[in-house]
Amino acid sequence: SGIANTWAAVQAGASCVDACLGGIGGEPAMVEQNHAGETGNVVTEDIVVLLERAGVRTGIEPNALVAAGRRADEVLRTAGRSQVLRTGTGLASTAEGVSR
Repeated sequence: SGIANTWAAVQAGASCVDACLGGIGGEPAMVEQNHAGETGNVVTEDIVVLLERAGVRTGIEPNALVAAGRRADEVLRTAGRSQVLRTGTGLASTAEGVSR
């Protein structure tokens, strides 16, 4: 999965990884070809929470990012693919915003 590959890249020394809010995007042609598992992008919210929980400081406030993901879902009228939108971050709130 993209999350596992991203984590492996970080463990191997990557200092920059790619993701997008809510996993928005991807290759629509793959859906048409019934390759649903290959669509979309790695979800920024999930990656940031993974890194923060592992002690890798991102400089991104996870709860604010989750709030932005929720807002994107509202604007796009769709349910994003973020796991942390459904489960919470499991992190202590460090700023005003969303926490579960």
